[in-house]
Amino acid sequence: MIITNRKLIKLKFINIVFSLIFFTSCELVLNSIDKPVKEFFLENTSTASINHHVINCETFINPITNAVTISSETDATVVFYMRNPQGFIFTNGSNIFLRNDKLSPLPTLEQNLTDKSVLYLKLPKDSLKQFEIDSVTNGSNKTLDFLIELKHPISNVDFQSYSFSIDCNSIPPTIFSPVYYQTDSNYVIAFNMPKKSDVMSIHNDLKKLIINGKEYDISIAEDGTITFPQNPEIKSGDVKEKVVDGIQKIKAEFITLEDYQPFYFDTKERLTPNGTSATLSLMDTANFTSTVSISSNSNTLGSVNLKINEQSVDTNNDPIVIDQDNDNNAKFTIIAPSHSINSEGMKENVSGVSVKYTLTNTNTNE
Repeated sequence: MIITNRKLIKLKFINIVFSLIFFTSCELVLNSIDKPVKEFFLENTSTASINHHVINCETFINPITNAVTISSETDATVVFYMRNPQGFIFTNGSNIFLRNDKLSPLPTLEQNLTDKSVLYLKLPKDSLKQFEIDSVTNGSNKTLDFLIELKHPISNVDFQSYSFSIDCNSIPPTIFSPVYYQTDSNYVIAFNMPKKSDVMSIHNDLKKLIINGKEYDISIAEDGTITFPQNPEIKSGDVKEKVVDGIQKIKAEFITLEDYQPFYFDTKERLTPNGTSATLSLMDTANFTSTVSISSNSNTLGSVNLKINEQSVDTNNDPIVIDQDNDNNAKFTIIAPSHSINSEGMKENVSGVSVKYTLTNTNTNE
């Protein structure tokens, strides 16, 4: 083929322009690289590493240290997202390292079967619970420091490791069933402190009860019994079984359940035309708090309506066991109460009610 001078000049011009664009682009890229070119391209095209992680359960921020915190009352899973994913073989103690404390049993690290860029670190609640109990017993912190190491199973190449920390500290339980009572001269607040079994385990770090901003120091015995030795006005027991002159409920009835620890005390407050309210909080040694509010205008909330496979079930606040075949699906319908009952036994409409429920596999306890 014969190329005229005119066409040759044109091709040379195009080649020159392309070269200028190529070298200009390379120069821009190379100027942004702060490491050798070979290492840069190897890392971004062949080397696997974890970019970031997400925790798939509810987390809290420690008010003192700002550390991300999870509870030991539920299983937790940490999801890792990788760059340049490879196929890995994971064994406990080989890929997962705990720098300070140990979990028993060890958590498991798994790779998604269909998407190799995703890893799962599963933390069973039983391990987390024992870790939290041991931390308080031994006076150690509640921080778990993880180091994840990645090794290719065929080439034995070590890839970049990934480290992160997370605190395990369960939030104090909410004070159960606080209500107002009226006496001949004053008013009484009755309330339930947490169960002894809970206080003996993950909640053995409770330190204060706070009512309307006033703090009351908590003392905990070895069997989980709570007392207020510095505040004798807070009395132990069911207020309905005590001799309190002229006591009568104000709308809501005080409820006690097995293992909860009932208390009551004289508020020294007079009711106003609009009623009296109180805020009760529990605080632990990490300054985590749970808060509940009550009012002299409170009503008794109606029952939760639960249906299983379209059949209504009476819960009575007790766990429900369902015998489910592997091939069948169970349909749950949970309806929050739409009414409350006042002191005269009359129904009143309510809205904005939230229901908390837990599903547990009785075979695996998950």
